[in-house]
Amino acid sequence: MTPNFAITCGGMRGLKDLVDGCILQAKTHNTFQRFIQPDNSFGTWWNLIEKPVQNDSNRREIHTIAVKPENRLHLTEEDVHEFYRSVPAHSHECWYITPVGNPSGTKMTPTQLETTCKAIIANNPNAIILLDSVYVRTLSVHQASALIRGILEDPQVLGRTVFLDSFSKSHGLCRERLGCYFTTNAQLFAQLHAANIAYSAGPGVIKDYQFQAIGSSTEEEIAGVRDLHVFWQNERLGLYKYLLQDKFSHLFASSQSHLCSDDLDNSLGLYILLKTRPNIRAQDVFMETGTLGVDTPLLSGHYIRFSVGAFLEPTYAK
Repeated sequence: MTPNFAITCGGMRGLKDLVDGCILQAKTHNTFQRFIQPDNSFGTWWNLIEKPVQNDSNRREIHTIAVKPENRLHLTEEDVHEFYRSVPAHSHECWYITPVGNPSGTKMTPTQLETTCKAIIANNPNAIILLDSVYVRTLSVHQASALIRGILEDPQVLGRTVFLDSFSKSHGLCRERLGCYFTTNAQLFAQLHAANIAYSAGPGVIKDYQFQAIGSSTEEEIAGVRDLHVFWQNERLGLYKYLLQDKFSHLFASSQSHLCSDDLDNSLGLYILLKTRPNIRAQDVFMETGTLGVDTPLLSGHYIRFSVGAFLEPTYAK
């Protein structure tokens, strides 16, 4: 593991540390922090970047990029280049990317992630890429390695990337709050980690022991986690087939082009996002299907996010 590594009380706490760290650095240099993200970004991220830190609301600039269903509701290099054609690069920029899963229920292709990150650094070598990798761990080892390889093999991109990870979701341990962030760039780590020390003094030592326990998992325990991911995979696919039955066709859009068989037929976390017909909301879907989701408006239309994380027994996979 890289020495530039911090344990946090869950991925959300890690996100807050990194957002606060970015704003703190911008304040130190008497400028503003620019945050850039696709419109499919994790809800907690929005709450963090939009909430003033110590009344420094004027120290942030927020840009949201509309992602397209045909691109799996993720960024592309074309999106990045288009952004910089209209917005000049800034000394303090942070791009937030979630390559797998929440709320999109999809993953970026390896080429898509690699070329997107390279386009960011090509346009602004000072940019920070915050890669929210919490759900990457739910992929197979082969898929996860292929997804990240392009970043790992490019020193310039890797040196500006901060990885956020968490065992809370991948291991079904949300109540334990086990997260971390790390980077190969010692200077960047020191700058961002300053907020962790300044605002919270870091997590208790018990988190170290919990990480050590997971790192020392037995083969039986590792197999149990894999079984959990397969269980989620089967439930996601079953839920997808249930909701897109003909009898519910008046609720959901006929085209769900952001989804592909590769995402549905493999382990990919616990979420699925479905586009609705006009004026259909989560309450309408619940009343007719008995399935409760969360309304998720994106710039490409209205979607509902469903989760299978609470199931203990086969439900939709029967």
